[in-house]
Amino acid sequence: MAWQSDTVLLYVARLDGANEVRSVRSDRRPVSGDPAIPGLRSVCEPVDYGLRPLAGGKVAVSVLCSGGAGTELFEYDGQAVGWGDTQAGHVIGQWDGVGGYGVLIGFHCTGLVQLGAKVGAALTVPTGVGPVRVDEPRASCAFDQMNAGWPMPHGRGVDFLVALESAGLQDDLRRRSPWTLFRVEGGQSAAAVRDGFVDVRGAASSGDGGTVVIAAERDGLRALWAVDMPGGGVRKLADGFFGAVSFAPDGKRFAAVLLGGAKNDEIRVLTLK
Repeated sequence: MAWQSDTVLLYVARLDGANEVRSVRSDRRPVSGDPAIPGLRSVCEPVDYGLRPLAGGKVAVSVLCSGGAGTELFEYDGQAVGWGDTQAGHVIGQWDGVGGYGVLIGFHCTGLVQLGAKVGAALTVPTGVGPVRVDEPRASCAFDQMNAGWPMPHGRGVDFLVALESAGLQDDLRRRSPWTLFRVEGGQSAAAVRDGFVDVRGAASSGDGGTVVIAAERDGLRALWAVDMPGGGVRKLADGFFGAVSFAPDGKRFAAVLLGGAKNDEIRVLTLK
């Protein structure tokens, strides 16, 4: 899910056994008759899509290809434009013209990967054995690596999440390993902002980098959480099992997917308090 403008949201819908990217006005709920977006043409047979908002009304689109053919990456502003690089594995692309980072989804893990020619600075996090890089360019993430994900570029730098204790864990133990929010700005090393987020399902940073909204469990409660940046103060915004999160260009409203709503998943638009 991603905002294309202050009034239009793009989202992925599964109908008749296939996924499509559709658009809806932000002042109403999605329905089965919402139009599929025009101009999105993939050279492969698509299986799934990832959407991330970019500046200037563009959206980063990743297309997971069938048959293990990798993932195509596009910028979309009414038609597929920009670079159409193909990455190995299942990558959800996000880039801002300065640094290019993606989330690589493997069988046992998730990792950060640098995308194509738009390469940013290496992302390292402090650990008990010294700094560890979490965005090595690679085709797959490994069992002995920490889970890392949700790269969130903004005007000050980039925020991301790492499950520092997840290396070597499998299945539910890895999924339940707590995530820590990090920030990199001004070419400095990553600094931990706030930990304690379990089973993270979505995260997004406001355009000015002043707030990160995270869909996760915390202190035993499943909810949407706002983290004030860079101080790390946390407050609960809404109870519920939420997934994908995306900020509107105005930086005040955000959309979040409520998983398993009244009948299906629901897109909720909220105002940051």
